Amino acid sequence: MEDEVAAEEQIQEDSQELATFGDRAVAFTIDYALCAAGFFLTLKLAFPKYPVLINPHGRAWAIAWIVIFFIYQALMSCGGRISVGKRLLGIRVLTLDGMELPPGSAALRSFGYALSSILAGGFLWMLTNSARQTWHDMLVGSVVVQTRPKSTPARLAVKAAGLFCVLAFLTQWTWGHLVAEYYYRTFSAANAYVGLKEISQLQEIHHQKYGTYADNLIPLAMVSGDPDRFMRAMATFFDVQAGIDIEVSKDGYVIRARSNNADKTPLTLKGP
Repeated sequence: MEDEVAAEEQIQEDSQELATFGDRAVAFTIDYALCAAGFFLTLKLAFPKYPVLINPHGRAWAIAWIVIFFIYQALMSCGGRISVGKRLLGIRVLTLDGMELPPGSAALRSFGYALSSILAGGFLWMLTNSARQTWHDMLVGSVVVQTRPKSTPARLAVKAAGLFCVLAFLTQWTWGHLVAEYYYRTFSAANAYVGLKEISQLQEIHHQKYGTYADNLIPLAMVSGDPDRFMRAMATFFDVQAGIDIEVSKDGYVIRARSNNADKTPLTLKGP
């Protein structure tokens, strides 16, 4: 508590107005959105054969971009630099005595976002103290201040936008922690079953053309009309390392495979 009072007194002495919760929420959202766009774009460019939402490399790619986000925030909090979001909102990070953050403190503060992200408690903490410090601010003794005045309409607009950003992050948290895993697992399995249906259709074409059913994917790829596209699709739908087993009899066939999700869901389709 004494530290908070001292921080507020120091800010008042320097005639610096603290950034509001809305300022910081909107600025953070802008910076976060830029990194999210980079994540989705590079993921698609690096692995074009996979749909973005069910890309098996997505988790590792997301971790890499979280680290990039932390590094970006660290670089933009020292050396006179300001992040895109903070610049647009007219705010910046300083020490309690109004100086630039040293690089080490900027790095520690940036990675402190992980601490503040625990149930968003560290971000909301700024609403409980007069210096408006989050946990990652308190970690290094920093504050976020205004760099230019705002009109009353602008303040109201930022406050409304800040509330929208909070709701958006709550929605994302709910999705990421409670819904996404089930959705991806179910969607991947359903998508893989569509792949089985495509194989089944090609089996019928093969049977009409040659009088037999194919016991592997190669003959089916040849009758598909676009072998390369067909094989790429199979690699997207299924766990190719587990293989796709096709058991053929005189009267029909059984296709067994595993979907390309974390559970490697087993799938079976009998035909015709």
